[in-house]
Amino acid sequence: MTREGHPQPTKKAKLLVKRGQNVGTVYEIDTSKSWTIGRDSTCELQFYDKGLSRNHSMIAAEDGGFVISDLGSTNGTYVNGKMIIRKPLGEGDLVRMGKIELQFMADEASTASSSYIQMIDDKDQGPGHTIVRRVDIDSVTLERDFREKGELQTHVRHLQKTLKMLYQLGKDLNRASDRMTLLSQVLDFVMGLLRAERAFIILFDSERDSVEPYLSRSRKGGEQEFKISKTVVNQVVHEKKSVLSSNAMMDDRFKGGMSIILHHIQSVMCVPLESQDRVFGAIYVDSQGTSDIFSQDDLDLLSMLGQQAGTALERIELTAQMVEKQKLEQALLVAQGIQQNFLPRAVPKSVQIDVVGWNKACDETGGDYYDFIELPGNRLGLAIADVSGHGVGAALLMATARAFLRALSLSEENLIPIMNRMNALLDKDLEDDQFVTFFYGVLDLQKYSLRYCSAGHDTPLVYRVADGTFEQLESTGIPLGMLDTYVYHDEREVQFNIGDILILSTDGIVEAMNAKNKEFGRDRLMEAIAGAADMSSNQIVMAVYERMREFVQDSPQRDDLTLVVVKFSQRVGLGVDETVEAARGGTSAHRLLDLATTPPEDARALDDTSDGEDGLDVTRCD
Repeated sequence: MTREGHPQPTKKAKLLVKRGQNVGTVYEIDTSKSWTIGRDSTCELQFYDKGLSRNHSMIAAEDGGFVISDLGSTNGTYVNGKMIIRKPLGEGDLVRMGKIELQFMADEASTASSSYIQMIDDKDQGPGHTIVRRVDIDSVTLERDFREKGELQTHVRHLQKTLKMLYQLGKDLNRASDRMTLLSQVLDFVMGLLRAERAFIILFDSERDSVEPYLSRSRKGGEQEFKISKTVVNQVVHEKKSVLSSNAMMDDRFKGGMSIILHHIQSVMCVPLESQDRVFGAIYVDSQGTSDIFSQDDLDLLSMLGQQAGTALERIELTAQMVEKQKLEQALLVAQGIQQNFLPRAVPKSVQIDVVGWNKACDETGGDYYDFIELPGNRLGLAIADVSGHGVGAALLMATARAFLRALSLSEENLIPIMNRMNALLDKDLEDDQFVTFFYGVLDLQKYSLRYCSAGHDTPLVYRVADGTFEQLESTGIPLGMLDTYVYHDEREVQFNIGDILILSTDGIVEAMNAKNKEFGRDRLMEAIAGAADMSSNQIVMAVYERMREFVQDSPQRDDLTLVVVKFSQRVGLGVDETVEAARGGTSAHRLLDLATTPPEDARALDDTSDGEDGLDVTRCD
């Protein structure tokens, strides 16, 4: 609302489909509501593209403009080739989601709409009378020879005016914070200083090796159809040469369209829009009258302007990338904090067996999850899961799965209904290419028995201390979210003896690769467990991690790592020093959570030892 209480006028914009379904279609949007984009039928802009999430992104009004936000999509939203979480849209911005590419166009801007300005391909025209000069940008100079004093004085006055305007333009360009504002200032300057009838900004897409009109100015105003020679523009962009034609109607390079004749175009200039290391596009101007034919001085001036504007464009782009990176990093840190808070901070104190959980995400946020749920009747729920993919989307799905499981496990004793309900609930939030491998079991701490269901999760191991053998707990169904009509019907039970060990892990452990692309594998995992079987659960985790690190050496971590170890023996408390040594395992303690035998003050002191990225996040109760 305005100060007078009147509503703000509704602003409009357009989205031109450049790639994918419905190419060439223009969708009109306005500030009266938010516009969701995705596959779902409830989206305002619906596209049938498998690369899109059901609710992929949203465009909404903000501060008189439009802002696009990613809605936790699987494959991300990109603006001008950069992945974004949230970003204001500027004139001409290219938005890519899956195979769909949309160009944002504000109604009130004087844009170079593809409906009116065409890039014609005239490269097949035969050689003819070409009146054109190509000038290296490094050779640009405003110096010239004079024979008459009056001519010198006139030129000096012209130079003074030009330099003053260039100085002011430089200040304006340095203040410009977005591409649209900057290039609008460039065209205003061109129209004000040169005898141009029209001026165009043409942008170069290096990935597709294509040129597209972006912005225009015309002294006649209004919408006009105009054809620009793609050959000339490509020459300028690829060779970094400035082009001048002083007789366009006789120049073969401009014969491609009747507009040259219809509009009586006499003179044309085209210069690269470039920084020191990159070409962003070109500035293209023309004039009609024979008295307004462009000179070499005009070409030199426009060439300098193209270089100045290109440098400013690079600054804006780098600044935007830095800001977007900071926003993304901040968002990932927030998501990481949320995710870590979802992991159990301690095993319930009533549990009298040695249990440890550990997680190390591949990046700032991962899709692995484990949980300990205290249940009535001296029972403990054990869960471990792996959401396909990485990043914020996977972390959010992990949080959703956790919430569903906690609610269901406290209201339902039987495991099969829990699995079927989890599958139905998660299917609504999972994209077509997403799924969750999931293991859930309930430990009876009096009987030392475990009832479990496994939805395609990495096979848990049971180490029998009596004979040193391993058993595998096979899957009882497919991963969650793969098929909404699938019915889980198999629940199994396993009995443990004193000293036996249950190991739950995600596939990041066994699939960890070394420089030779060899996997750590299940055999090495079992060897590490067997070698540490007489140690505490915490030390078993450390033994597995150290054996894996020894195997992969300097190879980067490719997937999230999660390990839960349950040792069926009485909990034995560790002293503070022993706990620190176990948590470090040759690396720094990244985070040590709620040690039952450690006073809060000592726990905080241990937490402060964090000094590296390779430490272990350990949840234990011993």
